[in-house]
Amino acid sequence: ADTFTSLAKGTTPADSEQIITASATAPVVSGNYSTAELEQLWESQGGDSGTAAFAAAVAMAESSGSASVTSANPAGGTNVGLWQLDTAGVGSGYTVAELQDAATNAKITVLATHNGTDWTEWGDPVTAAVGYQYTPGEPVP
Repeated sequence: ADTFTSLAKGTTPADSEQIITASATAPVVSGNYSTAELEQLWESQGGDSGTAAFAAAVAMAESSGSASVTSANPAGGTNVGLWQLDTAGVGSGYTVAELQDAATNAKITVLATHNGTDWTEWGDPVTAAVGYQYTPGEPVP
């Protein structure tokens, strides 16, 4: 299993951070990911099954399931990939090409969101609907 232990390259998460272990093979998709494929990707990169549907809804809101999509971030940087990781924020230290890798994007998001429960770094309608905090297993807005 691959263990992912940091958001930024070369750093170690604080003691209170969780260690995410990817234990399954990430789905490889030609074109856009479906909601079901995003859920599988989330879980393959160490994400909890109880937050997978919510995380997939966020990815669909952010990127329509496109791993290659980019957009300018008004605060600076470039938003990249499925969960639109900002090169000047959550995706700091990674290249656009690295963030366009679906598995890398998912791993970073799993860790950055505390396994899908804290979406304060995101600004889409899905995360806003729950006040940027999601309880595993709750309905997806």
